[in-house]
Amino acid sequence: GNAAILKPAEQTPLLGLRLASLLHEAGVPRDALIALPGRGETAGAALAESPEVAMVAFTGSRAVGTLLHEAVARVEPSGDTVTKTLVAELGGKNAIIVFPDADPDEVVDGVMRSAFGHANQKCSAASRVLVAESVYDTIRDRLVEAARSLRSGPADAAGTQLNPVIDAEARARLVRDAALARGECEVLLDRFEEPAAAADLALGPLVVELPAAQARTARTTTEELFGPILALIPFATEEEAYAVANGTDYGLTAGIFSRSPATIERASRAIEAGNVYANRAITAARVGVEPFGGMKMSGTGPKAGGSDYLWAFVRRTDAPPDDPATPLATPSRAAAPAPGLPSGGWDAPLDERLDVVERAAVLLGEGGRYEDAAALLAVAQSARRELGPPQPTIPVAGQRTELRYDTPRGGGLLHAAGPDAMWWLAAPLLAGNSLTLFDSRGLSPVTEALLRAGLPPGVVQSDPAGLSAMLSAAGGPGVAFAATDAGPALARALHRQLGPTAPGQRSLKILVSRLDGPQAGEPGFVRRFAWPKVVAVRTLRHGADLGLDPVGARGRRR
Repeated sequence: GNAAILKPAEQTPLLGLRLASLLHEAGVPRDALIALPGRGETAGAALAESPEVAMVAFTGSRAVGTLLHEAVARVEPSGDTVTKTLVAELGGKNAIIVFPDADPDEVVDGVMRSAFGHANQKCSAASRVLVAESVYDTIRDRLVEAARSLRSGPADAAGTQLNPVIDAEARARLVRDAALARGECEVLLDRFEEPAAAADLALGPLVVELPAAQARTARTTTEELFGPILALIPFATEEEAYAVANGTDYGLTAGIFSRSPATIERASRAIEAGNVYANRAITAARVGVEPFGGMKMSGTGPKAGGSDYLWAFVRRTDAPPDDPATPLATPSRAAAPAPGLPSGGWDAPLDERLDVVERAAVLLGEGGRYEDAAALLAVAQSARRELGPPQPTIPVAGQRTELRYDTPRGGGLLHAAGPDAMWWLAAPLLAGNSLTLFDSRGLSPVTEALLRAGLPPGVVQSDPAGLSAMLSAAGGPGVAFAATDAGPALARALHRQLGPTAPGQRSLKILVSRLDGPQAGEPGFVRRFAWPKVVAVRTLRHGADLGLDPVGARGRRR
């Protein structure tokens, strides 16, 4: 029901104009959809900073996305809108892990399509391939020869396998990135500037290798390059592979190649990425089949094409009013969050977390706090439905696809003092997060019961300094989200504080409030506190759908 301004990327304005034209032809009112070509620093910035624009949905680089995250938080929107919001899908430094039992033919095909399709100019493209040491030499040689055979040329030539990059600016930047890669790594194949003159924008593949220890810090293997530069990295153990794969600020896509269902399941749980693919290319997500979006600094969520996506484009009309007796909080003078804010999570399987919460409900009931006990049990039942069994997506032949909510967001800040405060406390904990409570004194008996029931010390703590301290803490790098059941004033103030990106921050911070999204007691509330992850396993092998179902890999979350 919204009106929309479509600002296409400045390099591709005709595509945006054509899309808008088709939608107008289909019946979308012309006043409800306007295509506005222009440069990001002018047209894009004006839209981001305008109080007449209620929200921004952005796909692009991490650098621009973080600027937008801060810009929209500063804006006081016009009308009844309380906060100007952002849905961002940003970049990735996507890894493929090749285990010893992988099918080499599948590996070569999947890596070539993932790394060099569209000259790697996809946020989902592979730029790192981690290979088990026992098969590294074989896989390395085959990948190098496959890359050597790729034909670069014009995009409209039938024989082209590696098309040009988007413009001269991108080509010049990639030439500089290639020079750095040659200095940081050992070169295995260098056809980078071989195909044509610089005016033709064509680039060939550059394949390099470096040890796992170096891959944790090298720019070539930690920053998004957005061009046909591929790094190969041998690994000794699964743990080392996961550490390298997760060792960047990004978490968009990832790939697994293995013939073991148990290995695929372990890797799917350990990898921090929004879309994980097994035995297939890691690009070309399909709406409804593989809902798309990353975690960490790769985006804000919700997933495009997922069941929660439309929530981002509507606002609640039942948010509570501000309490006139409560003064408006302002950030305290402290330059940084109070020390000791928990930034990790409750590292235990979901079943164990549920057991603790249900034991706490029993303890509350024994103490006569029947309403609190009933509320905790209700949250536990909701969490069991929303976080437990994976949710199916649109089925397609030859692939098993699941949408999971088993990755916590991290450390959160909470103010909850309303009638559903128990939900606001228990939901983020059951999703595996840690919490610092501010001005939530009514929750003290519940947190005490949780600790008595087995909640690890340090997962929940209270800050006695009040809401001003909460606003100050919201600017810290260890905070992943802030949540409140209060009215618009506190939500707006928190939104403003969460906008800037602090040094060392590992994800774009989100606000969970009464202003939007599913609320306490409604389906979808608990999973607001978890990162969604799609796991897509290709089951079609040699023409037969083998239905590789995972087996017993439900150990502790990595």
